[in-house]
Amino acid sequence: MNLNIKKYQYLEKMTNYKDKNVDYFSNSRTDILKLVNNNSNNKVLEIGASGAYTLYALKKMGKATYVAGIDLFEINDSKQKDPLIDYFKVTNITEHNLDFEKESFDIIICADVLEHLLHPQETLTYLTRFLKKDGQLIISLPNIRNFRPLIKIIFNGTFEYTESGIMDYTHLRFFCKKNMEKLILNSGLKIKKSYSDLELLDKKHKIHHLNNITYKLFEEFLTVQFLFDTTK
Repeated sequence: MNLNIKKYQYLEKMTNYKDKNVDYFSNSRTDILKLVNNNSNNKVLEIGASGAYTLYALKKMGKATYVAGIDLFEINDSKQKDPLIDYFKVTNITEHNLDFEKESFDIIICADVLEHLLHPQETLTYLTRFLKKDGQLIISLPNIRNFRPLIKIIFNGTFEYTESGIMDYTHLRFFCKKNMEKLILNSGLKIKKSYSDLELLDKKHKIHHLNNITYKLFEEFLTVQFLFDTTK
């Protein structure tokens, strides 16, 4: 496919991204908050920070002394301009135009971002330069191997996009767990630990219970997202 056509399609999807319902941008990521270490002196950078609610929560929890957010759009009535947010920049991360010093962050969060990018490995490799040597880079990615989209593909013969979730219409890339691991390792990172989102759910959640009673044999089919705790 012609590169100009690819670029146009990418920009078109990003325009649609801006049209999403405000609720799409309005929640802190409790699963991510659980993975961030408890060092109160953390300097944290979040890519795709949306309304900066996760960064705001990290500050309130005492898990960070400095927080910086990057997102494509300014979101009115969000936490982006809250006094607790030390830095917020509205830009496209694929332009690789961040002006931070190398190895300046203890934590970098890249949650539900890479699947929206045309060249995710290129951007992930770029981000590693801002991570301290022993820093923590947290990644989450949706799992296309989940049973819900598989049922539609196998039994209905349809590959349909949705407003949000695994089949979000702004997703440009789709991953199974092995593909996620390959992406991360090829970007120069080491995987310290990976998590199914089931591990971070309330233990009373019915899907969590189903995973346990089936001895986790079907965990990859029940998982909506995988999360990765990585380092350089």
